[in-house]
Amino acid sequence: MLKNLDDMACKTGREMAHRVRWLTITMALVLAALPMMAPSQASAAGPYEILVLDASEAGALGMEVEHITDTSADGNIAVHAHYYGLYPTNNGIYVHFDVVISRLSPTADISFETVTAGCTGCVNPDCRSCYTDTTYERPCYTRYEDGYTDFGLSAIDRNRSSIGGTTVFSVSGLKLVVGSSKLDYGMTQAVWDDGKRRHDQFANQIAQKIMANYDPQTIALTLTPFSTSYAPGETVVISGSVADSSDSTPLAGASVTVDVAGTPFLTTTDGGGNFSVDFAIPGDVGMVGYPVTVTASSPGYPDATEIMGINVGDVQVLSVTVDTDKEAYTPGETVTIQGRVTDSAGAVSSAAVVVSVSGSTMSTTADGSGDYRVEFPIPADAAPSTFNVTVTATADSGSATASTTFTVGDVMSVEIETDKDLYLIGDTVYCTITVKDTSGQPVQGASIDGSATYTDSGRSTTLSGMTDPTGQCPWTFPWGQTPGGDTVAEGKLKVEITASKEGLPDGAGSILISGCGDLEKAPTEDCLDCPEDCKCESDEVCDPSSDFRNPDTMCSPKVAYVFISKGLGWYHEWWASDDIAGIRKLYSSMGYTVPPNIYVYHINEIAPYLSRPSTMAFAYAGHGEDPGGTPTLEVAPATSGPCSVKAAIAMTGKWDKGFLGVCQYGSYAAKWVDSKDKLEKILADRVEHPNLDYVYMFSCYSLDDMSMRNYLLRSGGTYWGYKGKLPGSATLVKSVK
Repeated sequence: MLKNLDDMACKTGREMAHRVRWLTITMALVLAALPMMAPSQASAAGPYEILVLDASEAGALGMEVEHITDTSADGNIAVHAHYYGLYPTNNGIYVHFDVVISRLSPTADISFETVTAGCTGCVNPDCRSCYTDTTYERPCYTRYEDGYTDFGLSAIDRNRSSIGGTTVFSVSGLKLVVGSSKLDYGMTQAVWDDGKRRHDQFANQIAQKIMANYDPQTIALTLTPFSTSYAPGETVVISGSVADSSDSTPLAGASVTVDVAGTPFLTTTDGGGNFSVDFAIPGDVGMVGYPVTVTASSPGYPDATEIMGINVGDVQVLSVTVDTDKEAYTPGETVTIQGRVTDSAGAVSSAAVVVSVSGSTMSTTADGSGDYRVEFPIPADAAPSTFNVTVTATADSGSATASTTFTVGDVMSVEIETDKDLYLIGDTVYCTITVKDTSGQPVQGASIDGSATYTDSGRSTTLSGMTDPTGQCPWTFPWGQTPGGDTVAEGKLKVEITASKEGLPDGAGSILISGCGDLEKAPTEDCLDCPEDCKCESDEVCDPSSDFRNPDTMCSPKVAYVFISKGLGWYHEWWASDDIAGIRKLYSSMGYTVPPNIYVYHINEIAPYLSRPSTMAFAYAGHGEDPGGTPTLEVAPATSGPCSVKAAIAMTGKWDKGFLGVCQYGSYAAKWVDSKDKLEKILADRVEHPNLDYVYMFSCYSLDDMSMRNYLLRSGGTYWGYKGKLPGSATLVKSVK
């Protein structure tokens, strides 16, 4: 599904400056196991062209569009685009860039572990070197996202050498295969670095377009409820519907496989997305369980599967129900006791039924529908008490027992009900007190007196009122707040009520109301919706989006990320390695959780992590933007313009790795509707001021002014940077806000 978003990728001087040497690039996004239509050479507009580079974007990379063909149909994605750049040979530029897009196969294995299994000397830096110690021959694998990169020297022809590689990873349910080949005269470290940089640049450029413009589609497979118990010889009907999960559009012609204990039944959905399969149970089968797996497939969608089971047996299991026509009676009344006898095949007629009421026994027989009915007269002098009813049914398929109770006595009942089981601070509690007589009829005009007492503080409120014609007396109050709106945490609220009316004995009832602030963490409470009962430790931050959160509390340790720009060459990365290792060690010693280094090529790859409240520090190694004068983070200034760090946090905070994206579609999805306003306020505050503890900027011009420091840090936070170009012998300057 395409997203209706404008392309907000920020073009950088670094992306446009390197137009030297020979370069041939091919890129493919391939879904194994799905057939693709061969694209024609003619350009054909289609809905998925937005996933590849347009003429302007290709031009920024020194290329022209040769063709873009979108032959997507019937849910399949089939996009083919080709780009080229042709310049005089002595300028050293020759570019070809090919893109093919299709869906990711659910069976595809693109992991680094799989591709390197069994190979020797094929993992960087243990690959076979050539020309220099840090230029390698293929195969030479490194990890890349959830996949891998194989990059290095691939061929030598007289005085020309060819380097390139293949990168395989997934984005938004699509598989990306990026291939490159760079032809050059001779081989130097600079040539090798430039080829690798261009290779990664193209992979990142397409990935950014997909993330901004494509939402994965999924199937909603719904099964029609059916019995799970059958007799030998019966026919099981398994039916349901198949639709697009995003908008519930029926998927006509979808393939459906119903596997019953290893026997597949194939069908397709009709125009309304509906399907039905009949399965005849053998007549001579004994007691057995049949596993049933239903799988729906439709072009352009990953498969959807539902699993259940049915039980088949040659012995029917008998069951019986029992009920009375009322719950409470007065002495002298007659109680009607009734129920039904069934087994797994349905109603059981002629079953023998014995009914025992507190020692008195009555017998009857179930009718043709399996129903039975007896009457029990209550003695006129019966004292108030509870009568026990036990029913035993007997038939060829066995016996079964059920029981119930009824009361005899002239008392009023008092029921206290609330509209919810658990309340959040500020919720309105709707409490209803209902008074009934012994016949279950509402009692109008009953006086209500009672108290509401907090179990921890002991603070108590007196309650009084009168029941209306429906026998009810409503009571509402705000949970966890004083009349002035201040939050209070005083324990659970115990409500005790007495109902009285002339001519009837008093009735009483009570309830214990729970909610946020009752000083007991409920299983559904967390640090975001109830910080009063679920407090994070001093070294934790409440963050449902954190990769390191506690799933029960949503508390996360403070996290310090380390970002390394893919724009750095091997030499500059080596040059920064001691500093990066040192700051990682420092952050760890301070108690921060420090994940593995994250390699980035755009501010939009850093900003999602900065949108998360648990990110309290980070380090960055990359180039500053020439000619300097303003600190930048992956070419982005702090707050100025649409391509700033601030703008990137605001935008990517809603993406799949950003704060709102993780909460809405992942860890906090179940509470999203109730918490949306609070979560959006957290992101808005984060955009205005990330309020970090520490920032370490190993880049040129990072301290040319205080704009980056003042935006990112809290008051008292520490920033390391450098004014001007960063020489090899320099030490970063520490600055406290």
